[in-house]
Amino acid sequence: MTTYSLIDEPWIPVATRDGATAELSLADVFRRADDIRGLATELPTVDFAILRVLLAILERALGEFDDPISTWASLRRDGLPTQRVLDYLEHWRHRFDLLDDAAPFFQTANLTTGKPDADATLDRLLPDASGGGLFSMRRGAGVARISFAEAARFVLHSHSYGLAGIHGSALGDPRAKGGKVYPLGTGGAGSLGGVVIEGETLAETLVLNLVLGDREGYPLDPDDEPAWERSPLGPAEEGRSSPAPRGPAEFYTWQSRRIRLVYDESGASGAVVCYGDRPPLQNGQSYEFMTAWRRSEAYSKQQGTVVKLPVRHRPDRAAWRGLGSLLPHIEAAREDTDAPRTLTWLAEMRAAGALTDDAIVRTRTIGIEYGTQDSVIVDVLADRVDIRLSMLGRDAATVAQKAIDMAAAAELGVRALGDLARNLELAAGGSSDGARDRSTELAYDALDQPYRAWLRELNADTDRDTATRAWVDAARTILLAHADNLVEAAGAPAWRGRDVKGLGGTERLVNAAIAHRWFLGGLAKALPRAQNAHDDRIDEQMEEATA
Repeated sequence: MTTYSLIDEPWIPVATRDGATAELSLADVFRRADDIRGLATELPTVDFAILRVLLAILERALGEFDDPISTWASLRRDGLPTQRVLDYLEHWRHRFDLLDDAAPFFQTANLTTGKPDADATLDRLLPDASGGGLFSMRRGAGVARISFAEAARFVLHSHSYGLAGIHGSALGDPRAKGGKVYPLGTGGAGSLGGVVIEGETLAETLVLNLVLGDREGYPLDPDDEPAWERSPLGPAEEGRSSPAPRGPAEFYTWQSRRIRLVYDESGASGAVVCYGDRPPLQNGQSYEFMTAWRRSEAYSKQQGTVVKLPVRHRPDRAAWRGLGSLLPHIEAAREDTDAPRTLTWLAEMRAAGALTDDAIVRTRTIGIEYGTQDSVIVDVLADRVDIRLSMLGRDAATVAQKAIDMAAAAELGVRALGDLARNLELAAGGSSDGARDRSTELAYDALDQPYRAWLRELNADTDRDTATRAWVDAARTILLAHADNLVEAAGAPAWRGRDVKGLGGTERLVNAAIAHRWFLGGLAKALPRAQNAHDDRIDEQMEEATA
């Protein structure tokens, strides 16, 4: 009988603190957690899926306790309880065999759609091989066969980020219609804007993302069971005894797919992938801690009660531009948005004295951009933003709100710059939005590192007026320089200008000088210290262009 124990076999790629890379088993990951810098798999989303399994293992290995704060503080101070984790893994060893006949890890034994195994390919399992691998680097043998280590990683990834669309139905699934199950959504993490708090080591990362208490301060439900502690699942959706997951361990290991690997002794050559349990994503703040939540007006109106959904990351927006969803205690009313529970937990640990104010909270945002009704993956999203721990506290609420306001001010300034580029294009006789899009992208790139550096220095004691002046000066300087470049690059037609029809249907002259004055006005509104001054160079250039 072929076996592949995830406890003993190396399948998790990691980066060590000395700059090397290695592939480790579950047991060795916990044994060496202090020497590991972080997970280093093929994709950030694979890292995210594996990290959540590690967190579920750690939570369950701790067992029951009375005081969440003191238990967490001891982990932070003394490190991971490695032997307890290893004992826990040994107890559940039979459920961590990827190829077990009765209960293969995160799979359903004997799963079939009624078609021969020879027809089961790896396309559904591998995110970069979907659609026949047309845009994939995987070719030939790369899609025909993969190692058991890689198969284990992408079994997890499929449960977390599996594609929607029409799937073949498993025999015995009552949802089947004509041998198919119609779209039931992505995997459990596919609708999340994932947030990971990164430490200097994997051990520290695990502790920083481990929430041990609810919002009232009580320990989490002791019956919060991960997938391997539950009975092996059949092809149909699980008949659940509770309406929602009991906690993060259950949801982090949610079985959103039914999977069975097709393999021989040398590796996996295919996979049967069908729909499993639909992820319960409405008002999931009590069990999904690694995303922000926002009120859905549409669902709230439809259901007659407040409904919150996960906040997804936007592919066109750096993490700092969505800062408001990460900060627990801003001035604005919080009934519409909840920061990730991991971050509010750190704020509580700071208030309890388990963390010091000078700590830097390094957040990594992870998500997927889907396309065509979530049936294809367009891109994997990953970014980072650093904030000081004190910014998560109630005493920093006004400073945190100022940081959000300044990000919004920068966006308005960039919009004014984009309008300038658009108006220069119109003045020269063009009509596309290409110039505006290019200028906007370049401006955000130029503002990115300065804002991150400015944000990193803010804390609960920061003088807001001084901080505001510093950021406005920096942002204004950057945007004015970009505007100068645009104006100087405008050709003679843009300086002469032309009549352009406005929204009201009336025509008005647009030329480089007028466009620049409009920009300065917009910049003055966005960043109030910007000077709406007349630039004599424009008159000189205009005279030369029209002579």
